Amino acid sequence: RRKLPDAIPEGERNKTLLSLAAGLVRTGHTRIQVTQRLHRINADRCMPPLETSEVDHIAAQAIAYGSDGFVMLPHALLDSTAWKALTPRARDVVIMAFRRYWHNDPNAGIALTWADFEGLTGFSKKDTFYRARNACLSAGILIPLSASRNTQTGRKPDLFNIAPRFASPEKVTLRQSRKSTPLHILTG
Repeated sequence: RRKLPDAIPEGERNKTLLSLAAGLVRTGHTRIQVTQRLHRINADRCMPPLETSEVDHIAAQAIAYGSDGFVMLPHALLDSTAWKALTPRARDVVIMAFRRYWHNDPNAGIALTWADFEGLTGFSKKDTFYRARNACLSAGILIPLSASRNTQTGRKPDLFNIAPRFASPEKVTLRQSRKSTPLHILTG
């Protein structure tokens, strides 16, 4: 993850917003979410802010290009009784979690909020989302990492992680090895 600068100067605005939008598309954000986030960042950080139509165009470019990524679901998950027992909406939540898992530091956690699913097929009500997310937790596919909380900069969402038995061995091994074994031993 790269940190977004506090101020985005003229000459850097388009490139920075397009890069951010592409990252949001890769991690499964919808057109509305990408556009709203870009407008918020444009208003808060771009010096001077871009015109609304230009921000809309940047968001549309990223969405039209789409994601060049893919989601890897381990056989351990697909063959599990936990996966087979999930509803289609709960499976959508798991797929979104894996989509974000591959693009994030596994120690950072995965945010899965109603806003991520609002407007998607099958998610016309908040209850549907929360039932699906809770089913993923009950099935042991997702595990809670930290509870939501209010901070000085806004509300931080609940964070989750993929249960270790379904997580990528490479990410799990790397995460554990950083604590106990110098990296040069792993690569040497």
